[in-house]
Amino acid sequence: MNDKKTSLDMIDLIKLISAYAVVAIHSEFMGNLIYPYARLAVPIFFICTGYFAFTKLDSIVSKNEKIYTYKKIIKRYLLLYLFWFSVMLPYTIYVRGYHKKSFYTFLKEFIKDLIFGSTFRASWYIMACVIGISIIFGLSFKMSNKAILSVTLPCYMFATFCSELQLFYKEYPIIDTIIKKIIESTGSPYTNFVISLIYITIGREISSLGIEKIKNNRNKYLASAILSFILLISEYNLLSNTEYLVYNCDCYFSLVICSSYIVLFALGSSAIVPYANTLRKVSTITYFIHIPIISFCKIIFKIFKVTDKNNISLFMLVIILSFVISNVIISLQEKKKIKILMYAV
Repeated sequence: MNDKKTSLDMIDLIKLISAYAVVAIHSEFMGNLIYPYARLAVPIFFICTGYFAFTKLDSIVSKNEKIYTYKKIIKRYLLLYLFWFSVMLPYTIYVRGYHKKSFYTFLKEFIKDLIFGSTFRASWYIMACVIGISIIFGLSFKMSNKAILSVTLPCYMFATFCSELQLFYKEYPIIDTIIKKIIESTGSPYTNFVISLIYITIGREISSLGIEKIKNNRNKYLASAILSFILLISEYNLLSNTEYLVYNCDCYFSLVICSSYIVLFALGSSAIVPYANTLRKVSTITYFIHIPIISFCKIIFKIFKVTDKNNISLFMLVIILSFVISNVIISLQEKKKIKILMYAV
């Protein structure tokens, strides 16, 4: 998730904030008060992924060199996945109950989780990047990015429909049955590569603008980010007042607009953020380790009968532990030169 040549300080900062937003969601920090704001996190990650990947790929003319660079990018994500899969394996086996299932059932569920969901918790994001980049990269040889956007938009609309309109389509047995069958066989479209396609495509579109043009228009992007944020809140309020819609869902239509302008503004910002490179690494490690830490803290709270209104203490403790563990890993990688830890970030 880091790239020394293309990273910008403000991007590194919003990645860290986004990682902590994901922690807030999974720790149920402040209940529903974090919605819809925390849902901006994953779209921002995906757009950044698309931006950095296609800034490299689209700058290459030779098809063979493009494919070689694409393979390097995918290899990096797969090594990241493999590292954290290995680290989380005992926890994953316990949580998923893989050890209680027959080999055939385990293999079937594992392949489904690998492609359409998560093996270890929250790992769906990495595979969504791998599959999403691969699909957009393949389409880029045949279609313009505008055409790809027109293809990926219906995918996002379907994912949002499954997320926002769950209570609505349950009133129609035929639609409900079809969607249930799709989710049973391929997982939730709002937590797999389906949702990544439009955001990675937007990231590619942003990369085509060029960094100078983005910097020159950063004030416009800030204004647009604020306006689209208001639009997101309005959509949330509309959902909150409608009995057939799910207000604290994974997807909102306004997320596409708001997250795009936030990334554009961050890319255009000239702000200097101290230790930006370290913060970027902390955001990556935090994303992968926070769920087992949440589980551990909940056990400790239960043992000591800790009362934690709105999960404020839980959230803060997970943030602190994640930050400490992340810095230990980074220190071991950079100072002790433990090579395997280079795959952790």
